[in-house]
Amino acid sequence: MNLEMIVLPGVYSIVQITDIENLKMNELKGDFFNISITEDEISLVVNELYMGKLENVTKVESGYSCLKIEGVLDFSEIGILAKISTVLSENKISIFAVSTYNTDYILVKKEMINKTIDVLKETIGIKIKKFYEHDIV
Repeated sequence: MNLEMIVLPGVYSIVQITDIENLKMNELKGDFFNISITEDEISLVVNELYMGKLENVTKVESGYSCLKIEGVLDFSEIGILAKISTVLSENKISIFAVSTYNTDYILVKKEMINKTIDVLKETIGIKIKKFYEHDIV
């Protein structure tokens, strides 16, 4: 598998909110931000620096590092996320995955980021393009 990933700067939270009426999307641009809306819930992935800008928060899981697969993935490419999640699972690393039109993002607890990087390099040969040491505990 010939992939490159980047560790995004910052620490992220996975958040559940009750509504998006007062969500100021323009204030959250710049960092990775994701919103998922279903009939059951509204979930966000947000840099922890922006937690104070959120209203109507009901649940929070904090302390995640975020890895982004570099480049644009073609829809015909099969099994990339499955391969990554399998090797991480085999190494007892829990993930929260987010897919966008262009690529995939993998969130792991920040205390697991060094192990995650080692596993991805050693088992799949993924290159880690950038590494933000100051964000790692």
